[in-house]
Amino acid sequence: MEGGYLMSWHGLEVSEDTGRMLDELTKRKAKWDGAKNQLLLFCLIFAACSAFSFIAFQRFVSPMIKNPFDVLGLTIGDQRVYLPLLCSIASGFHTMQLTKKVNEYKLKYEVLRKEAITHLDTTWIANPKSELRDRVTEIMHKKGVNVNYYGK
Repeated sequence: MEGGYLMSWHGLEVSEDTGRMLDELTKRKAKWDGAKNQLLLFCLIFAACSAFSFIAFQRFVSPMIKNPFDVLGLTIGDQRVYLPLLCSIASGFHTMQLTKKVNEYKLKYEVLRKEAITHLDTTWIANPKSELRDRVTEIMHKKGVNVNYYGK
Protein backbone atom coordinates (compact mmCIF):
# COMPACT_ATOMS: atom_id res chain seq x y z
CA MET A 1 0.00 0.00 0.00
CA GLU A 2 1.00 3.65 -0.12
CA GLY A 3 4.18 4.43 1.76
CA GLY A 4 4.45 0.85 2.95
CA TYR A 5 3.12 1.69 6.42
CA LEU A 6 0.20 -0.44 7.50
CA MET A 7 -1.98 0.02 10.52
CA SER A 8 -4.86 -1.90 11.99
CA TRP A 9 -8.10 0.00 11.57
CA HIS A 10 -11.05 -1.86 13.11
CA GLY A 11 -9.18 -5.10 12.55
CA LEU A 12 -8.37 -4.34 8.91
CA GLU A 13 -4.89 -3.80 7.54
CA VAL A 14 -5.02 -0.43 5.80
CA SER A 15 -2.39 2.17 5.04
CA GLU A 16 -1.70 4.65 7.81
CA ASP A 17 -2.97 7.63 5.83
CA THR A 18 -6.18 5.77 4.95
CA GLY A 19 -6.79 4.90 8.61
CA ARG A 20 -6.23 8.48 9.72
CA MET A 21 -8.50 9.76 6.96
CA LEU A 22 -11.29 7.37 7.93
CA ASP A 23 -10.93 8.28 11.62
CA GLU A 24 -11.04 12.00 10.80
CA LEU A 25 -14.07 11.43 8.58
CA THR A 26 -15.84 9.69 11.45
CA LYS A 27 -14.97 12.56 13.83
CA ARG A 28 -16.25 15.17 11.38
CA LYS A 29 -19.49 13.25 10.91
CA ALA A 30 -19.97 13.10 14.70
CA LYS A 31 -19.21 16.82 15.03
CA TRP A 32 -21.70 17.67 12.27
CA ASP A 33 -24.39 15.44 13.82
CA GLY A 34 -23.82 17.02 17.24
CA ALA A 35 -24.14 20.51 15.80
CA LYS A 36 -27.36 19.52 13.99
CA ASN A 37 -28.83 18.21 17.25
CA GLN A 38 -27.83 21.40 19.07
CA LEU A 39 -29.40 23.47 16.29
CA LEU A 40 -32.65 21.54 16.63
CA LEU A 41 -32.67 22.19 20.37
CA PHE A 42 -32.15 25.92 19.92
CA CYS A 43 -34.81 26.07 17.19
CA LEU A 44 -37.26 24.59 19.68
CA ILE A 45 -36.11 27.03 22.39
CA PHE A 46 -36.51 29.93 19.95
CA ALA A 47 -40.00 28.79 18.97
CA ALA A 48 -41.05 28.40 22.61
CA CYS A 49 -39.65 31.81 23.61
CA SER A 50 -41.28 33.47 20.61
CA ALA A 51 -44.65 31.88 21.37
CA PHE A 52 -44.40 32.86 25.03
CA SER A 53 -43.44 36.44 24.03
CA PHE A 54 -46.43 36.68 21.71
CA ILE A 55 -48.82 35.35 24.35
CA ALA A 56 -47.39 37.70 27.00
CA PHE A 57 -47.67 40.65 24.62
CA GLN A 58 -51.28 39.81 23.76
CA ARG A 59 -52.21 39.30 27.39
CA PHE A 60 -50.40 42.16 29.14
CA VAL A 61 -49.62 44.87 26.58
CA SER A 62 -52.30 44.67 23.90
CA PRO A 63 -55.25 45.56 26.19
CA MET A 64 -53.46 48.70 27.44
CA ILE A 65 -52.54 50.15 24.03
CA LYS A 66 -54.38 53.37 23.33
CA ASN A 67 -51.74 54.99 21.17
CA PRO A 68 -49.43 53.14 18.73
CA PHE A 69 -46.46 54.93 20.26
CA ASP A 70 -47.20 53.33 23.65
CA VAL A 71 -46.22 49.86 22.38
CA LEU A 72 -42.49 50.27 22.92
CA GLY A 73 -42.84 51.79 26.38
CA LEU A 74 -45.32 49.17 27.51
CA THR A 75 -43.22 46.32 26.10
CA ILE A 76 -39.97 47.42 27.71
CA GLY A 77 -41.65 48.54 30.92
CA ASP A 78 -43.28 45.20 31.71
CA GLN A 79 -40.90 42.41 32.74
CA ARG A 80 -43.51 39.78 31.93
CA VAL A 81 -43.16 40.79 28.28
CA TYR A 82 -39.61 42.11 28.18
CA LEU A 83 -37.81 39.01 29.51
CA PRO A 84 -39.44 36.48 27.13
CA LEU A 85 -38.81 38.90 24.27
CA LEU A 86 -35.15 39.21 25.27
CA CYS A 87 -34.84 35.40 25.49
CA SER A 88 -36.46 35.07 22.08
CA ILE A 89 -34.05 37.55 20.50
CA ALA A 90 -31.00 35.93 22.13
CA SER A 91 -32.02 32.41 21.14
CA GLY A 92 -32.76 33.64 17.61
CA PHE A 93 -29.26 35.07 17.23
CA HIS A 94 -27.71 31.92 18.69
CA THR A 95 -29.76 29.82 16.27
CA MET A 96 -28.43 31.89 13.36
CA GLN A 97 -24.84 31.35 14.56
CA LEU A 98 -25.43 27.61 14.95
CA THR A 99 -26.87 27.45 11.43
CA LYS A 100 -23.65 28.93 10.07
CA LYS A 101 -21.61 26.46 12.13
CA VAL A 102 -23.68 23.48 10.94
CA ASN A 103 -23.18 24.54 7.32
CA GLU A 104 -19.43 24.91 7.93
CA TYR A 105 -19.18 21.45 9.53
CA LYS A 106 -21.22 19.95 6.69
CA LEU A 107 -18.95 21.50 4.07
CA LYS A 108 -15.80 20.23 5.81
CA TYR A 109 -17.31 16.77 6.17
CA GLU A 110 -18.44 16.60 2.53
CA VAL A 111 -15.04 17.73 1.21
CA LEU A 112 -13.22 15.06 3.24
CA ARG A 113 -15.84 12.43 2.34
CA LYS A 114 -15.31 13.06 -1.38
CA GLU A 115 -11.56 12.98 -0.86
CA ALA A 116 -11.90 9.65 0.98
CA ILE A 117 -14.00 8.19 -1.83
CA THR A 118 -11.39 9.23 -4.39
CA HIS A 119 -8.59 7.96 -2.15
CA LEU A 120 -10.26 4.59 -1.65
CA ASP A 121 -10.93 4.24 -5.38
CA THR A 122 -7.32 5.00 -6.32
CA THR A 123 -5.96 2.87 -3.48
CA TRP A 124 -7.81 -0.20 -4.70
CA ILE A 125 -7.06 0.36 -8.38
CA ALA A 126 -3.35 0.01 -7.68
CA ASN A 127 -3.84 -2.86 -5.20
CA PRO A 128 -7.10 -4.65 -5.98
CA LYS A 129 -8.44 -5.84 -2.63
CA SER A 130 -12.12 -5.33 -3.15
CA GLU A 131 -12.95 -7.50 -0.14
CA LEU A 132 -11.02 -5.15 2.16
CA ARG A 133 -12.65 -2.13 0.55
CA ASP A 134 -16.08 -3.67 1.04
CA ARG A 135 -15.34 -4.28 4.73
CA VAL A 136 -14.10 -0.69 5.20
CA THR A 137 -17.23 0.57 3.44
CA GLU A 138 -19.41 -1.60 5.68
CA ILE A 139 -17.77 -0.29 8.87
CA MET A 140 -18.12 3.32 7.74
CA HIS A 141 -21.75 2.68 6.74
CA LYS A 142 -22.46 1.52 10.32
CA LYS A 143 -21.09 4.88 11.50
CA GLY A 144 -23.42 6.70 9.09
CA VAL A 145 -20.71 7.69 6.60
CA ASN A 146 -21.15 7.04 2.87
CA VAL A 147 -17.83 6.21 1.18
CA ASN A 148 -19.30 4.38 -1.82
CA TYR A 149 -20.19 7.29 -4.08
CA TYR A 150 -20.35 11.08 -4.11
CA GLY A 151 -24.11 11.59 -4.31
CA LYS A 152 -26.31 11.10 -1.27
